[in-house]
This record gives sequence, C-alpha cells and structure tokens, in this order.
Amino acid sequence: MEYSGSMFSTTAKSHLNKLDIIQRKATRIKYKLRRNVHAVSLLIFLSLDDLTGRREARLLKLIKYLVKAKCHPTMTALVQV
Repeated sequence: MEYSGSMFSTTAKSHLNKLDIIQRKATRIKYKLRRNVHAVSLLIFLSLDDLTGRREARLLKLIKYLVKAKCHPTMTALVQV
C-alpha cells in the first residue's frame, strides 16, 4: 500500500482515505484484535504513521532530491524548466 505512495499525491482524498481504512483493518487482522479496537491508538502504540503522513513525507523527500539534483538524471530532466 505504500509502494509508489508519492504517485498518489494527486488522487482524491476520499480514495486515499480508503487506503488508510485498509491499513487499519490489516493491522487489526495481523495482531488478531477485535473490530472495535480503536485504530488510531493502535497505530500510535505500534509506532506506525498513517499512510497519509508517510505519503506526504516521501513526497517532500522526493522534491528535495529533485531540487538538489540528487536523483536519477532522467528524473531531473523531467522537471527542468
């Protein structure tokens, strides 16, 4: 769900929220917890960021690499003005 997360930056928020729901459900299944366990506190307890936060952090990191030209030359060629 996190693979190519920066590519989802233009996706509608309602669609991204569905990915967050899947992450919370998967976390409950993985740890064999009931459906009524509060997901936000569970993610905090497991030290997991929500997907939205990780997508935003990855996108910012990607932009910094592009600005500093520390990425593949093809990527810098795509964003040159």
